[in-house]
Amino acid sequence: MKKKRKILLHVCCASCLFYAFKVLDQEDFEVIGFFYNPNIHGRSEYEKRLKDVVSLSTKLGIELITPAYDVQEFFADILPYQNKKSLKYISDPDRFKRKRCLICYDNRLKMTIAEAKSRRIKYFSTTLLVSPFKNHQQIIELSMNFGLEKKINFFYRDFRKGYWQGRNLAKTQKFHLPGYCGCVYSSEEKILE
Repeated sequence: MKKKRKILLHVCCASCLFYAFKVLDQEDFEVIGFFYNPNIHGRSEYEKRLKDVVSLSTKLGIELITPAYDVQEFFADILPYQNKKSLKYISDPDRFKRKRCLICYDNRLKMTIAEAKSRRIKYFSTTLLVSPFKNHQQIIELSMNFGLEKKINFFYRDFRKGYWQGRNLAKTQKFHLPGYCGCVYSSEEKILE
């Protein structure tokens, strides 16, 4: 039997993990999950997502790596863009949203690559590619550029096809269904919608 290639998969939640795992398993990858999400606002929200990811990972036989949760890792990079005294300040709400999402993708992808490199895993991907609401092209470009820079292979598939499959699985398994991407800003935007 052919040995599967290892891939480190950044995981944001159980519903997104489901379809991405299915695709990667069919591609002959041994999936190792990496639940690194300092952007998730509120410890209770973080704990709900983590609990479900642990449960699904166990069912699927996925090794799961979970670094310590520190929301300050997210805010440290974002706050200068909100500080009116900073040269980086962005007053336009749409521009600020694009910038904060870019920073958030950047942070999680770089940490995923660093973890993969430390474990000598040659491939990485992310469940951020499952959501039709995220900037898919930006995630691909960042992943490809970081992969080239750090000499690690970014594995791309358009996981958006499985978004609703994952949501339906989450409902049937009684998993928490996130109503927003994770950060405090997206939580507030969801309430305003």
